[in-house]
Amino acid sequence: TQAVDELSESESYKGLFHQHKDGEPLPSAKVLYEIIELSRSILFPGYYGNSTINSRTINYHIGVNIEKLFDLLTEQILAGLCFGTSIEGRCNACSDSKREEAARLAAKFISKLPVMRRVLATDVEAAYNATLPPKVMAKLFLHPAIKAISNYRIAHELLELGVPLIPRIITEMAHSETGIDIHPAAKIGSHFTIDHGTGVVIGATSIIGN
Repeated sequence: TQAVDELSESESYKGLFHQHKDGEPLPSAKVLYEIIELSRSILFPGYYGNSTINSRTINYHIGVNIEKLFDLLTEQILAGLCFGTSIEGRCNACSDSKREEAARLAAKFISKLPVMRRVLATDVEAAYNATLPPKVMAKLFLHPAIKAISNYRIAHELLELGVPLIPRIITEMAHSETGIDIHPAAKIGSHFTIDHGTGVVIGATSIIGN
């Protein structure tokens, strides 16, 4: 009881407490994981997501996944915007204008996916060229580097759009899974790969060319 009372005193948690307001969305690691999986299935169809996809059904599958991605991403971007503004003590953090801004940013991110795929294709090529035989493409997409780099490319685009908090969570998810820590603010060119990678840290101020 004494511990509860002491830990509940406002002075003891000053600066360590985020007070949730009813109606505010919260960033969700579970939903962000689903967003990453959806993004990968759009960027690398057949290797991620539905493995039975073919040239006749690809338009349908990508369309469905894009629609779902837009809805989930809008909510998570809104959560990032609300979380950031509530920490700064602003009022009406989650107004209708914030929701409109989140939807606009989600749509803008989706419009960047074709370019992102082209850059990631060069990363896959670099990983393929660096991999010892047998160079099996299906196996390559399970490589930690491809997972970490795809998370980074997604997070970097979101950061470039001005989305707070969410990009760092996405790269930290890859760090937990692969041991590769790439800050979303790092600037990395095309044809990028990492061999093995456990313990690799690429900081926010890093600039890596093509």
